[in-house]
Amino acid sequence: MRQDKGELKMGKELTKLPAGWRVLHSLQMDDTESEIDHLVIGPPGVVAVSTKHHPRGKVTVYDRTLYVDGRAVNDHVWKSERGAKRAATTLSSACGFNVPAQGAIVFVGVAEFTEKGRPHGVTVTTRQRVVDWMTSLPAHLHERQIEHIWSEARRPEIWLPA
Repeated sequence: MRQDKGELKMGKELTKLPAGWRVLHSLQMDDTESEIDHLVIGPPGVVAVSTKHHPRGKVTVYDRTLYVDGRAVNDHVWKSERGAKRAATTLSSACGFNVPAQGAIVFVGVAEFTEKGRPHGVTVTTRQRVVDWMTSLPAHLHERQIEHIWSEARRPEIWLPA
């Protein structure tokens, strides 16, 4: 799939992760348009990143709802949760061990980002904050596990339905 400007900017930001982290971009999850924009694999586990590009937009984050320019966008959270669960299940099965995964919604190009709450199960942040957030997470995987997950994640057939 073709990446939009926001996904390209986010991909460039992820190059700032320390050595040992791995990133896959535009991961096709099935026969539909469903994809994970960026799959990040590192010591904390896997982060399924959903990039949202809203140039000069105003984002407000609450516990259950996100607002972009005053409009509620409730599907961002459940889509991110679904992508992370799918990544955890698929990669755990392919690797033969539990692969921890979480979802992240990362806003790119916004003029204002206000947190008045935090959705359960998904991190919502900005492109400028994402690398610091990821590298601050507690480590759960060692180098060999990261490399094994990355090797399996690059196989397109594991993501397609049987």
